[in-house]
Amino acid sequence: MSVIEKIQAMMERESPSDLLLPMAQNDGTIFLDNQRIGTMLQCSLLAGADTRTQDSLISLLNDTYPADIMFQWVQMGVPDLREPLHQYQTRRADQDNPASQVARDLGQRRVDFMAHSCEQPVLPLVNEARTLDVRLYLAITIPFKGLPYPTDQEVSEFKDMRERIRGSLQGARMASVVISMPVYLAVMRRYFDMYGGWDYYYDENKLLRDQIVPPRTRITPFRKWLRIAVPDRKKVFARMIAVNRFPKRTSLAVADMFAGDLDGIGTQIGLPYVLTTTVYIPDQSALSSKFRAKHTLINNQAFGPMLKWVPILAAKKEGHDCLGASLDRRQQPVQTSTVLTLFGHSTRELERRTSKIVAFYNSIQTQAYGEQYINVPTFFNQLPLHPSEQSINQTRRFHTMAAEHAAQFLPILGDWQGYGDGIVLHTRRMKLFFYDVFNKQLNPNFNWVLFAESGAGKSFLVQAMIRDYLSRGVRIYIIDKGQSHTKLVTINGGQVIRFHRHSNICLNPFTKVVEIEDDIGMLSAIIGKMASPRSQLPDHFESRIMQAIMSVWADMGPDMTPNDVYIWLNKQHEDEHAIELARRLFPFSERGPYGNWFNGVNNLDTNAPIVSIELKDLEDNEMLQEVVLLQVMLTTQANMFKGDDNVEKMMIAEECGDLLKNYYFSKFAAAINSKVRKHRGSMGLIMQNLSQLYQSAFGAEIAASAATKFIMQQQGEAIEQAKDQKWLDLPGGTFELLKGVQTVKGRGGYSEVAVHAPGGFGIARLVESRFNQVLFETEGLEKTEILGAVERGEDVALAIDDFIARHDG
Repeated sequence: MSVIEKIQAMMERESPSDLLLPMAQNDGTIFLDNQRIGTMLQCSLLAGADTRTQDSLISLLNDTYPADIMFQWVQMGVPDLREPLHQYQTRRADQDNPASQVARDLGQRRVDFMAHSCEQPVLPLVNEARTLDVRLYLAITIPFKGLPYPTDQEVSEFKDMRERIRGSLQGARMASVVISMPVYLAVMRRYFDMYGGWDYYYDENKLLRDQIVPPRTRITPFRKWLRIAVPDRKKVFARMIAVNRFPKRTSLAVADMFAGDLDGIGTQIGLPYVLTTTVYIPDQSALSSKFRAKHTLINNQAFGPMLKWVPILAAKKEGHDCLGASLDRRQQPVQTSTVLTLFGHSTRELERRTSKIVAFYNSIQTQAYGEQYINVPTFFNQLPLHPSEQSINQTRRFHTMAAEHAAQFLPILGDWQGYGDGIVLHTRRMKLFFYDVFNKQLNPNFNWVLFAESGAGKSFLVQAMIRDYLSRGVRIYIIDKGQSHTKLVTINGGQVIRFHRHSNICLNPFTKVVEIEDDIGMLSAIIGKMASPRSQLPDHFESRIMQAIMSVWADMGPDMTPNDVYIWLNKQHEDEHAIELARRLFPFSERGPYGNWFNGVNNLDTNAPIVSIELKDLEDNEMLQEVVLLQVMLTTQANMFKGDDNVEKMMIAEECGDLLKNYYFSKFAAAINSKVRKHRGSMGLIMQNLSQLYQSAFGAEIAASAATKFIMQQQGEAIEQAKDQKWLDLPGGTFELLKGVQTVKGRGGYSEVAVHAPGGFGIARLVESRFNQVLFETEGLEKTEILGAVERGEDVALAIDDFIARHDG
């Protein structure tokens, strides 16, 4: 009888539950059927690590513990996105959500698309990775001496040790919580039903191990994998990849790559997985003595004639010298093993993935191989709380190293996944990414700026943000110059206001002013822009403008007009500067060519939940277009705050980069950002590159009042300039990441955006459904045909579905 047949016979005789160890629990302490007790923590994945993180982890593993303690660091990627999407979804389904049904439906489409991405890759031409919910757990077990149960003192000391470990994790910036039994059972059930839902059922009157494996589950071992058959479910195969040799030089960054290439383009795990690193700390005196004896033997062999015939002795000597030096630095020896378990429905796909992952591990100097023959022991050995001294000795999958070395192989790093429930994207390694500019806990203000060079996918990203925030009930005001948002506004029943020569719209900047002191900065910037469209006025001119505004306001209040400012200045006969200003303001007086735009009662009405103010038809008169832009922004922000303060509001201004070169636009943008911030609204300014903001007159003020910076594809020179000028408060290596932010065009492509926020930094990918690709597209047939349907008054959603049927069928 072969080894496989013997194992199969054993599995036929025994239920999988009989191989499990958890028996009972008390206050988070789990009693095991091998004379050990344990506990399990859920920890936060770190988006990055520094020397403080490294030192804390080394200190944790190098601390004094009872002999034979075991740590298991478990990174689990689960194909179930319902829980991470729950907050995003319920916020939009809330009965108090003021969003329209259409906006909610578009939000639900997004949820469905993201939820489906755990079943099929959304970027099959890039990395074939499915979207997974990744979680990190730490399982800890120690032996006890009491018979047949641990003493109260042993349990108490174990709990004290657990809290000490949690303190060390906090020092490494890792939040942790002792998981409850329902959660522990749900995690354990995942190993036997990976594609099912989270099952939190717990019966305190039954043994724990009898509540883990679904009834009538059969585990059948084969040479390369295990087959797990749960009744009424599709069979699942588990394939283990064991690390046989760790790299000579390493860091936590290498361990991070065990979960997939960091750029999201190279090899990814792709399938549901569990990545487990087990650290066993045996009795130190025995292990140290054994190592010293072996070290002496290898040293003697390496300097004798055997080195000529056994070259591997040189490598062994190097490794033992390294470990010996660590022991001399009072690092304790430990035994470490890393195993990656893949779960899939197809053995062919498992084998293909295994080959790619093994080759990828080899490329980072980590020798790995697909496990064979001892799949059952390896599988049960990496279950939380299940390794034992006997399994470690018999499987020979553990490697002796110092604590400072083992600390580099812990799978504690992952992609930064943002915070909040405003927008939902993917990370580079296809995890869910959430961000909310309105997050009150982490963002000091809700303003943002977006930098995107031409063709980087800026319009797609902005429309995705609008879609997500609109579905949450946020009121959106867009100032546009190219009909980029007309389709999205129309499908949501919004208002598109087009400015042209014959528009019957008055933009008097004073009509909607309530507190002159709050708006004097913006008002003086607008009048200054009228008086000097291309350059900054001298300081004494600006003081005259402010004096004129305040004087006329004192007499007329909100009934005043720019013409009244012109008249007041013209009457200052002995003040040549005032007369010069009046002369410059003439074009905007009642008798001037632009007077009808600004003199009268401001009648710009923006009451729809989403409003797009289109200025493209004024582009043949650049001076007028820019002044109108300022006044539209001023009027819009006044409309934003005249209603319910509890309703979130966002104003977005497109194509601001070149305008920021103008002193008065820059001054105005800084002032309006400051005011919007005070009223807890959100102002978004969009430009092509960072220099357009930071080299403007008030760029520093605008940047300071915008907590969130979105950075899409930029030229390498622009990133270097930002680094040299210290425009962004980021570590040096992060600027190299910014250089790699890219956009891949086409139906199978994506746009990347770096999110620089108070709560962290990360790179996200925007991947959209085909429906949204057509909805958001700003060029080609997708734009012209759908805009044609809009102008004909057709239903936009039906027009998009028809377009997809005709062109993609």
